[in-house]
Amino acid sequence: MKTTRFASGGILALTLWASSTRATEYFVSPSGGNVAPFTSWDTAATNIQDAIDVASTGDVVWATNGVYATGGKVMAGDLTNRVVLDKPLTVQSVNGPFKTTIQGSLDPVTSTNGPVGLRCAWVTNGASLIGFTLQSGGREIQGRPRRFKAEVAPGAFRPPRFWPIVS
Repeated sequence: MKTTRFASGGILALTLWASSTRATEYFVSPSGGNVAPFTSWDTAATNIQDAIDVASTGDVVWATNGVYATGGKVMAGDLTNRVVLDKPLTVQSVNGPFKTTIQGSLDPVTSTNGPVGLRCAWVTNGASLIGFTLQSGGREIQGRPRRFKAEVAPGAFRPPRFWPIVS
Protein backbone atom coordinates (compact mmCIF):
# COMPACT_ATOMS: atom_id res chain seq x y z
CA MET A 1 0.00 0.00 0.00
CA LYS A 2 2.80 2.44 0.91
CA THR A 3 4.60 1.57 -2.30
CA THR A 4 1.48 2.37 -4.32
CA ARG A 5 1.08 5.74 -2.60
CA PHE A 6 4.72 6.58 -3.15
CA ALA A 7 4.48 5.62 -6.83
CA SER A 8 1.31 7.68 -7.24
CA GLY A 9 2.92 10.62 -5.49
CA GLY A 10 6.01 10.28 -7.69
CA ILE A 11 3.91 10.17 -10.85
CA LEU A 12 1.96 13.24 -9.70
CA ALA A 13 5.19 15.13 -8.96
CA LEU A 14 6.65 14.13 -12.33
CA THR A 15 3.46 15.20 -14.13
CA LEU A 16 3.45 18.59 -12.38
CA TRP A 17 7.15 19.11 -13.15
CA ALA A 18 6.67 18.18 -16.83
CA SER A 19 3.68 20.48 -17.26
CA SER A 20 5.53 23.37 -15.61
CA THR A 21 8.42 23.04 -18.10
CA ARG A 22 6.24 22.91 -21.23
CA ALA A 23 7.22 25.35 -23.96
CA THR A 24 4.86 28.17 -24.84
CA GLU A 25 3.63 28.15 -28.43
CA TYR A 26 3.35 31.34 -30.48
CA PHE A 27 1.67 31.69 -33.88
CA VAL A 28 2.38 33.60 -37.09
CA SER A 29 0.05 34.03 -40.05
CA PRO A 30 -0.06 36.61 -42.86
CA SER A 31 -3.77 37.05 -42.00
CA GLY A 32 -3.36 36.99 -38.20
CA GLY A 33 -4.83 39.57 -35.83
CA ASN A 34 -1.31 40.73 -34.85
CA VAL A 35 -2.20 41.03 -31.15
CA ALA A 36 0.64 40.25 -28.71
CA PRO A 37 1.49 37.84 -27.22
CA PHE A 38 0.41 35.88 -30.36
CA THR A 39 -0.67 32.72 -28.49
CA SER A 40 -3.53 31.72 -30.83
CA TRP A 41 -4.17 31.69 -34.56
CA ASP A 42 -6.77 34.48 -34.11
CA THR A 43 -4.16 36.77 -32.53
CA ALA A 44 -1.19 35.49 -34.59
CA ALA A 45 1.65 37.86 -35.46
CA THR A 46 1.82 38.89 -39.11
CA ASN A 47 5.62 38.64 -39.23
CA ILE A 48 7.88 36.01 -37.73
CA GLN A 49 10.22 38.42 -35.91
CA ASP A 50 7.44 39.86 -33.71
CA ALA A 51 6.62 36.37 -32.40
CA ILE A 52 10.30 35.55 -31.81
CA ASP A 53 10.74 38.78 -29.84
CA VAL A 54 8.02 37.81 -27.31
CA ALA A 55 9.13 34.15 -27.06
CA SER A 56 11.61 32.79 -24.51
CA THR A 57 14.27 30.10 -24.54
CA GLY A 58 12.75 26.70 -25.37
CA ASP A 59 9.51 28.07 -26.83
CA VAL A 60 8.10 27.19 -30.26
CA VAL A 61 6.96 29.65 -32.93
CA TRP A 62 4.63 28.17 -35.58
CA ALA A 63 4.29 29.93 -38.96
CA THR A 64 1.54 28.98 -41.37
CA ASN A 65 1.52 29.16 -45.17
CA GLY A 66 2.67 32.37 -46.82
CA VAL A 67 5.55 34.55 -47.91
CA TYR A 68 7.04 36.45 -44.99
CA ALA A 69 8.51 39.62 -46.45
CA THR A 70 8.12 42.09 -43.55
CA GLY A 71 9.84 42.51 -40.21
CA GLY A 72 13.51 42.23 -39.46
CA LYS A 73 16.35 43.02 -37.13
CA VAL A 74 20.00 44.06 -37.41
CA MET A 75 22.48 41.83 -35.63
CA ALA A 76 26.27 41.98 -35.68
CA GLY A 77 27.32 44.03 -38.69
CA ASP A 78 25.17 46.34 -40.77
CA LEU A 79 22.95 43.89 -42.61
CA THR A 80 19.27 43.55 -41.68
CA ASN A 81 17.93 40.04 -41.25
CA ARG A 82 14.28 39.18 -41.96
CA VAL A 83 14.28 36.65 -39.10
CA VAL A 84 16.67 36.61 -36.13
CA LEU A 85 16.65 33.64 -33.80
CA ASP A 86 18.81 35.26 -31.12
CA LYS A 87 17.89 32.77 -28.39
CA PRO A 88 17.58 28.98 -28.37
CA LEU A 89 14.03 28.33 -29.54
CA THR A 90 12.33 26.63 -32.47
CA VAL A 91 10.67 28.39 -35.40
CA GLN A 92 8.80 25.91 -37.57
CA SER A 93 6.45 26.10 -40.53
CA VAL A 94 3.17 24.25 -40.28
CA ASN A 95 3.18 22.80 -43.82
CA GLY A 96 6.82 22.87 -44.91
CA PRO A 97 9.10 24.73 -47.31
CA PHE A 98 6.85 24.46 -50.37
CA LYS A 99 4.18 26.48 -48.56
CA THR A 100 6.19 28.82 -46.31
CA THR A 101 8.86 31.28 -47.49
CA ILE A 102 11.10 33.80 -45.74
CA GLN A 103 11.80 36.52 -48.30
CA GLY A 104 15.07 38.46 -48.20
CA SER A 105 16.28 40.96 -50.79
CA LEU A 106 19.40 41.91 -52.67
CA ASP A 107 20.97 45.35 -52.40
CA PRO A 108 19.07 47.59 -54.88
CA VAL A 109 22.20 49.71 -55.49
CA THR A 110 24.45 46.83 -56.52
CA SER A 111 21.72 44.38 -57.65
CA THR A 112 23.62 41.73 -55.69
CA ASN A 113 24.96 41.81 -52.14
CA GLY A 114 25.64 44.79 -49.93
CA PRO A 115 24.61 46.67 -46.79
CA VAL A 116 21.13 47.55 -48.08
CA GLY A 117 20.36 43.91 -48.88
CA LEU A 118 18.32 41.85 -46.47
CA ARG A 119 19.46 38.42 -45.25
CA CYS A 120 16.68 35.85 -44.77
CA ALA A 121 17.78 34.36 -41.45
CA TRP A 122 20.30 34.76 -38.63
CA VAL A 123 20.26 31.77 -36.28
CA THR A 124 22.13 31.42 -32.98
CA ASN A 125 23.46 28.27 -31.32
CA GLY A 126 20.71 26.03 -29.97
CA ALA A 127 17.98 27.54 -32.15
CA SER A 128 16.20 25.70 -34.97
CA LEU A 129 14.60 27.03 -38.14
CA ILE A 130 12.56 24.22 -39.67
CA GLY A 131 10.56 23.90 -42.88
CA PHE A 132 11.07 27.21 -44.70
CA THR A 133 12.23 28.23 -48.16
CA LEU A 134 14.81 31.04 -47.84
CA GLN A 135 14.48 33.20 -50.95
CA SER A 136 16.55 36.07 -52.39
CA GLY A 137 18.62 36.77 -49.31
CA GLY A 138 21.44 39.30 -49.45
CA ARG A 139 24.73 39.21 -47.54
CA GLU A 140 27.72 41.41 -46.76
CA ILE A 141 29.46 43.04 -49.72
CA GLN A 142 31.76 40.65 -51.56
CA GLY A 143 35.41 41.59 -51.38
CA ARG A 144 34.98 43.28 -48.03
CA PRO A 145 36.50 41.38 -45.09
CA ARG A 146 33.88 39.32 -43.31
CA ARG A 147 33.55 39.86 -39.60
CA PHE A 148 32.42 36.24 -39.26
CA LYS A 149 33.32 32.98 -40.98
CA ALA A 150 29.79 31.75 -40.47
CA GLU A 151 27.86 33.04 -43.45
CA VAL A 152 26.74 29.75 -44.96
CA ALA A 153 24.78 31.11 -47.92
CA PRO A 154 23.38 34.39 -49.20
CA GLY A 155 20.19 33.59 -47.29
CA ALA A 156 21.44 32.45 -43.88
CA PHE A 157 23.97 33.24 -41.15
CA ARG A 158 25.05 30.90 -38.39
CA PRO A 159 27.57 31.20 -35.59
CA PRO A 160 30.64 28.95 -35.62
CA ARG A 161 28.95 26.02 -33.82
CA PHE A 162 26.48 23.56 -35.35
CA TRP A 163 22.79 24.51 -35.48
CA PRO A 164 20.03 23.01 -37.56
CA ILE A 165 18.24 24.61 -40.45
CA VAL A 166 16.01 21.85 -41.72
CA SER A 167 13.84 22.05 -44.81
